Amino acid sequence: MRPVWALLLGMSIGWTQATHEANLSEDPRLQKPITVWVRTEPLRDALKAIQKQVGVPLICPDRLQSEKVAVFVENRPAHEVLTRLARVLRLRWETYNDGYRIERAFEETKLEEEALRIDREAGRKGMEAYLQMLRRVMAMTPEERRRRQEALKQALKNTETPDPLVEEELLFLRSLEEGWGSRALMVLASLPPAQSQRLVQEGTLLYSTHPPAGVNPLPPALWKLYHGDREPQKVQEMSSVGSQVSEVHLRRLSLGYRFSTLTNLLLLQVGEEKHYEPVSGDPDYMYAHCEYATYTEAQAIPIEESILERSALYQQWAEWSEPAKAIVDWINKRKPLPNRSAFPPGWQLPRFHERFGNFLSIAAVLEIFAWRYGIPVVADSYRVGALVVPEKLSETALLKSALHQCWARREGEYLLVRRQRYWAWRQVEPNEAVIRELEARFQRTGKLSIDDYARFVSALSQPAYHYFLERGLGGLQLGLGVQFPCEPLYQLPLLKFWGALAPAQRMAVMSKEFLPLRRMTVAQRKAFEHALEPLFSHPNRLLAPPAECGYSAPVRGALSYLFHGSSLSNVSFSEAGFYLLEQENLRVEKRLLQGDFVYEVHIHNTDAEEVSEEGSLLQAYESQVLKFVFQVTPSFFTDYLFFALAPMESPNRPAAGGSPAR
Repeated sequence: MRPVWALLLGMSIGWTQATHEANLSEDPRLQKPITVWVRTEPLRDALKAIQKQVGVPLICPDRLQSEKVAVFVENRPAHEVLTRLARVLRLRWETYNDGYRIERAFEETKLEEEALRIDREAGRKGMEAYLQMLRRVMAMTPEERRRRQEALKQALKNTETPDPLVEEELLFLRSLEEGWGSRALMVLASLPPAQSQRLVQEGTLLYSTHPPAGVNPLPPALWKLYHGDREPQKVQEMSSVGSQVSEVHLRRLSLGYRFSTLTNLLLLQVGEEKHYEPVSGDPDYMYAHCEYATYTEAQAIPIEESILERSALYQQWAEWSEPAKAIVDWINKRKPLPNRSAFPPGWQLPRFHERFGNFLSIAAVLEIFAWRYGIPVVADSYRVGALVVPEKLSETALLKSALHQCWARREGEYLLVRRQRYWAWRQVEPNEAVIRELEARFQRTGKLSIDDYARFVSALSQPAYHYFLERGLGGLQLGLGVQFPCEPLYQLPLLKFWGALAPAQRMAVMSKEFLPLRRMTVAQRKAFEHALEPLFSHPNRLLAPPAECGYSAPVRGALSYLFHGSSLSNVSFSEAGFYLLEQENLRVEKRLLQGDFVYEVHIHNTDAEEVSEEGSLLQAYESQVLKFVFQVTPSFFTDYLFFALAPMESPNRPAAGGSPAR
């Protein structure tokens, strides 16, 4: 028997012999012309398609299989396509038995890890610079702000590539001058630097005028800054039984701040306890009441570009690429191929819901020009970070926008394209297999169900989930280049909870049975708690004692889409899915907060017809530690969540038909 060391040595020698870096142009089998037309294809599947045409084994290891590529080539030698595919992905071909295997060098992995670390540092430095800008502006006198505003306007006129931070400073100056600036940002700018610095380290800051344990007290000076010396606002309140004019007084306030380098967004949660005191109106109608109104806003933070340039990988790509203008000019000088349509067969411009915007992936834009002008294109491909489709479609404008977000280079007739900062985009890219399944179902039926969207959410990686969560809660467009409506994905935490339920639990809920908390697994309870408090603590936990007012928050996403212009009006719906309550139910909600868990939900339609159902949405309990625990009822899903997600019909249902691009 051979000793173990001899076996290992033999294996090592065999491995070395099997994995020499290969020159594909020397293989006669790869001289064969091939046609490949894939828009967003996992690398392993793209190589299988080429292998089928040339009969040469092309191996993709598991760690690279989910890399997505776009390849638009017609009748080109296989070795050309494969060599450029490896080049644009910074991979290499190695001989492997009677074929080839594509691999990433260890050094390349280390470069990407360094680039990702520097990317996060650039985000944190950007947040630091933004805070410094806010403090600087808040320290100015009104006259100094006016002069600074004029100077910045002039500076922006004289530059072709404006500094994003300068643009943000000008916007903040204008908002202060015109009185519409974010008071939450004004408070943030006035916090002690030692506290606001926690945001730079991606922490969460919580403040309250009446803080419970663990929440920072809002200093009186900052409460005054937020509240100001403004007179109480007067509002006209209407109902089916009468009207009154009320003065609105802001009594209590909670503020939450959170920054993440994943999205480079500063999220602000504001909770305002407003008391309405009647000053005139119908005597039989007039009454005092209060409302705890909350909203979340997002502020995009420009990253510090100079920090990115410290990355060796970033520098190499910058040296490799050509200016976007040079490539656009090169394409514009070409003549369209004769007898070709303007768009590739089966290519579709997404037209689902104009209110939320439609998006095209960068690969879909490149496909137009590859088809129209016969340009062989090899690129990486992502669904995230898609381009907004303008109302009046301009392919050239879309191309310019796409190339400004990429590194691109011409090699002979080929155009090679790589997404800038792809190491960051890669970690938030959704699962392609699930996307295709949903696209095919929507193409076939024109609608998707709650289970479909829950499957999409369940397949997201943790970074991808938080990327869409932060953008959705901030009210920003998701920017997802897919062929199905994305509005329901604004309800990401609810979908995650639904995806955590077993099939039998889902069927029970749909059969109008209750789903008590005690029957949930630990993981399901965590998912439910997360749905109630996805990023910040619920605003009512930030006040001591909790507000006894009707709680309301902006309706977003699918629910907003369906309520808009529908028969439902005057709906108070919490972002976390707490409850639907009208102001008339003030007495009932007070009982709820005191621990009485049975209540009525009232919804008024435009004809002032009242619909009520006892305990229809949620049953709630309050423990001794003021932590809310909830029991889900069938109506929570069937009447609202399921209603919002199941019947999504496309106004312009896509036509059936094949496409060379997948």
